[in-house]
Amino acid sequence: MIINRQNKFRGDVMVYQSEFTLETEMMEQLKSNGYETVKIRNEQQLLDNFRSILNERHVDKLNGDPLTDKEVQRLLTMINGKGIFESARILRDKMPLKRDDESEVYLSFLDTRNLCQSYHYNF
Repeated sequence: MIINRQNKFRGDVMVYQSEFTLETEMMEQLKSNGYETVKIRNEQQLLDNFRSILNERHVDKLNGDPLTDKEVQRLLTMINGKGIFESARILRDKMPLKRDDESEVYLSFLDTRNLCQSYHYNF
């Protein structure tokens, strides 16, 4: 059980809330802040969602040409298997990606200067 975020006391007893209630309240808060719920049931759906978000966020840099299967695989190769510090660096920096047409584009995963911009967020 999780301590109620208001830390209410009833006499000498602290009031607790269930994990389910905490999760439900947290999801409602995220929805009210512009996040949307996405049902992801397997790794392929997770990768498809990741690809969709990258294409949406970088439509201008990609000149309207979505990432190809090979380009996504190159990105995943550069991302996967990194330690904590390297993963944090990748998330906050821009990552160069050589496109299939030999051009190079710099993609970002997290804009730490504009976290509240009108990006498409989901959970």
